[in-house]
Amino acid sequence: MSIDVQSAVSIATAEPVNQQIKPESIDIWNEAEFCILHTLSVRIPFMSELQAIHSLKVAGHAHAAGVSCLNRLRENGWLSRFRCVANWPSMSEQAIVSWSPGHPKPDLGHERTIARQSPHSSGLRNIRFYVASRWTANLFGSSYRGTVSTELVTPWLKWAQVYLRLLGESPELAPDCNCRTIPCPGEKIGNLPPYLSINRDGVPSRVIAILRESSAARLDALHDYCEQHSIPYQLW
Repeated sequence: MSIDVQSAVSIATAEPVNQQIKPESIDIWNEAEFCILHTLSVRIPFMSELQAIHSLKVAGHAHAAGVSCLNRLRENGWLSRFRCVANWPSMSEQAIVSWSPGHPKPDLGHERTIARQSPHSSGLRNIRFYVASRWTANLFGSSYRGTVSTELVTPWLKWAQVYLRLLGESPELAPDCNCRTIPCPGEKIGNLPPYLSINRDGVPSRVIAILRESSAARLDALHDYCEQHSIPYQLW
């Protein structure tokens, strides 16, 4: 199968579906449906189709049931599905840098250089991914992320991979993930790099950033922020 490399820099394309812009009624979601909607509205920006199915399998749902769940939510207007050609990220099995309050500051510039020199992609793939629909995002008080361009697909897939590792190793923390600190397309990044926050009782208990995707200045700013507020952080 050949892949048009030019399409890798285009806007992700929404797949047509006979769905309502606004769902006709509020469904009674089962546990799996609520989990995937909460995940894609609050916890992480999006997941590829395979990642979404895997997250449902971790929660105890068979592959076929996961596929049916995603299709049903999409057809009823709760999820939107897009497709594009993008690089599939290669990720380490664990965080590259882990820091806790009271420990010396890591050599973030050195670690970033190593990360940027290491292989970070397994090549171009045709990818289908899901985001919360506009209606669902509004319902959960989140921003709609279906305007993503393919240049953000690879970094955002990394967030999904980190989330799935967390879901497998520390499932009790997964519902506390919050992606509101990851700017939507068109939003200014600010002094800190995009990061995933794990909140307990509304207070960050851990911060997770992607080492390769962060500038050296923003990494330093992130360390200063976490040191000032006594928040552990991980860089993947």
